[in-house]
Amino acid sequence: MYSTPCGPCRVEIPYFAKLHAEEGPKGLRVIGVTIDAVEDHQKVLEFAPSLGLTYEIWLDPDQRIGGILGSPGVPATLLIDRAGTVLWKHDGAVDEGTPGFREALTLALAPQQ
Repeated sequence: MYSTPCGPCRVEIPYFAKLHAEEGPKGLRVIGVTIDAVEDHQKVLEFAPSLGLTYEIWLDPDQRIGGILGSPGVPATLLIDRAGTVLWKHDGAVDEGTPGFREALTLALAPQQ
């Protein structure tokens, strides 16, 4: 989850765009969830390409998704496997060196047994 004025969000979005391109063929589906206000929808659409955002964006101005998933702020990242199980959750920006992320990503992309 992110917000357009969020500095750490702006830093991690290009990394997620890269992962989306590289791991998409293996089944990774990156979804950006923005908590920006409904009236800022156009700003969100303009913001996405400026950072190379190539994945799907869901608008969540009422923060319902964050409430359901238990993520209190932005940025927040969840890795959910093919069965819908949350494997990993992180509050704060994610990059290539974030502890546990790559391991959880490998698990999330593993074929279901």
